[in-house]
Amino acid sequence: MKQKTLTLLLIVVLISNLALIFHIIRTNKDETRQSNYLTKKSFEAFKSTLLQDSTKFIDLETEIVFSAEEISKSVVSVNVLKRHAVRSNPYSIFDQFFGYYPRYQDVKSVGTGVIITQDGYIITNAHVVEKAIDITVVLNEGKHMEAKLVGVAEEHDIAVLKINGDNFHQAKIADSDKLQIGRWAIALGNPYSFIIKDSKPTLSFGVISALNRNFSDPSTRDNKIYKRMIQTDAAINPGNSGGPLVNIHGEVIGINTFILSESGGSVGIGFAIPINRVKKVVYELVQFGRIRTIDYGFQIVQKQASNYDTPNLVVVRMKKNSPCEKAGLKLGDTLTAINGFTISDRADINLAVIDIFVGDEVVLDIIRDKQKMQISYIIEEAN
Repeated sequence: MKQKTLTLLLIVVLISNLALIFHIIRTNKDETRQSNYLTKKSFEAFKSTLLQDSTKFIDLETEIVFSAEEISKSVVSVNVLKRHAVRSNPYSIFDQFFGYYPRYQDVKSVGTGVIITQDGYIITNAHVVEKAIDITVVLNEGKHMEAKLVGVAEEHDIAVLKINGDNFHQAKIADSDKLQIGRWAIALGNPYSFIIKDSKPTLSFGVISALNRNFSDPSTRDNKIYKRMIQTDAAINPGNSGGPLVNIHGEVIGINTFILSESGGSVGIGFAIPINRVKKVVYELVQFGRIRTIDYGFQIVQKQASNYDTPNLVVVRMKKNSPCEKAGLKLGDTLTAINGFTISDRADINLAVIDIFVGDEVVLDIIRDKQKMQISYIIEEAN
C-alpha cells in the first residue's frame, strides 16, 4: 500500500514538472514570436504612423494641384507674327527699272508669358517677340487680346508686354535668392499650341537641378547674357519659352528660357532666368523703356604679378567726386570680390555684376597695402 502511494506521488510530481517545463517552453516561444512579428499594439502604432505619412503625402499632392491651378490663371499664350527678310536675286528685270526692294515673309510663332500685375503687364522672353509686327495674347480662359510691346532687354532675354484691363489674375512672386538644389519645380507653358489648339498651359514637374549655371561662347557674338541661371529637369519644350517656373506654392521663381538638347525636345536639362533679376529688368523697362547704363566710377586693368598665382585687377582710373571715390576707393587698390562674388579676371566681373542695376548697393572687397578692406556705395546712372 505504501509503495503504491509513493509511486503515485512520483507520477504526480513528474507530471507537474513536465507541465512546468512545457509552460516555460511555450512562454519562450511566444516571446520569440512577439519579437519577430508585430503584436496587435505594435500593428496599431504602425498603422497610425503610415496613415500620418499618407496624409502628409496627400496634403503635398493637393497643395501642388491647387498651386498649379492658381498659377495657370496667370499664364498666357503669346502668339507672334514675325516678318523675316527673304533673300532674292536683286538683278531681276523689275529691279533694273524700279530699283531693288527687299522681299519679306511673315511667319507665325508662339511662346508663353505670365501676368505679373492686375493691370495687365506680362513677362516673356525677348526672343519670343523679336522682329514681331503683331502680338496677340491668349488668356487662360481662351480670350484673345492685342498686346503692346513695352520694352525689350535683349542682353537679358526679357521682354515686357501690356494688355488693356485692370482685373487680371497676377502671379505670386517668390525670392529666387533663397532657392535650394533639390526643391520641387513646376514649369508651365504652351508647347505646340498651334497643334493642340488649347489656351490652357501644360504643366511639367521636376526639381531644381542646379543653380548659377553660366553660358558663354564669344564665337557666337550673342548679346544675350545667360549667366547664373536656374537649371531644372522639369520639361521645357518648344513654346514654353517665357513661361513661369514656380515652386510648389505656385510662386514664380524664374522665367523658362531654353533647353540643352540635340534633338530639340526636352531631355531634362532646362534653364530659367531667376525672377529677382527679372523683376529688376522689368522695372527698368516699364519705368525707363530701357536698361539704364551703369557708372561704376572706376576702371581697372588686369596685371600679372610675380608673387601672385592669379592676375591682379588693379584700379587705375577713377571718376572725380564719384560715389566710389567718396566711399574711400583709391587708385592702386586690388579688387578681389564684388557683392561677395570672388573675381580673378574680367570674365568673373561679368558674372558678378549681372544682377546689379542703377540704384543698387555694390560692395567691393579690396586689398590695399596687403590689408583686406570693404567699400560700399550706391550705383549711379552713367551720364
